[in-house]
Amino acid sequence: MSALRSRRLAYALFAVLAFVAASCFPQDPPDPGPGDPEPPDTSNDAFIQVPVFQGLTSPTNVEFAPDGRVFVAEKAGIIKTYDSLADTTPTVTADLRAPVRSTGDHGLLGMTVDPQYPTRPYVYVLHTWDPTGVNGDGCASGYGINGCKTGARLSRIEVDAQGVMIGGPTTIVDDRWCYQFSSHGVGDLDFLPDGTLLVTSGEGAY
Repeated sequence: MSALRSRRLAYALFAVLAFVAASCFPQDPPDPGPGDPEPPDTSNDAFIQVPVFQGLTSPTNVEFAPDGRVFVAEKAGIIKTYDSLADTTPTVTADLRAPVRSTGDHGLLGMTVDPQYPTRPYVYVLHTWDPTGVNGDGCASGYGINGCKTGARLSRIEVDAQGVMIGGPTTIVDDRWCYQFSSHGVGDLDFLPDGTLLVTSGEGAY
């Protein structure tokens, strides 16, 4: 092979390698020239985390009522309400810690507000259920290896104008679930436009 041909092949190989390197490692765009438009400012496009409500213990669900009221569920079974996002002093809507089994992934997880609130002043909740009271069923704390049967309950809560429960919760369903471990339990609640209430759940296995 002649020296001239070898040089041509070397130049061609160098050009290919340079093209591949440029494709793998994109360069910053060049500075705009005279008369070119300035590139868009993207310095404020990132999400900024700003605390809204503080002092909550293991919050699991946040629901906004049509009138601006905010309901927040805590895993252990406490439901709190805020008049608006600007409210810093919540009111306790309901204390459901007695029936709620809060172990592992289990607890008060599902919640939704009636679509016609406050005309229909109802909040629906879904939680794992200890039928004999707080940890009164003989199951060890953090159970999961040996299994421990736990149910679940779908309830409706009626609230007053301040978002506080009137009377006690009304049980809608409590005999359709059987969880044997402390994970993969109840899920969430949501209404379809036609008023159908959807309920999600895990398979109850470990």
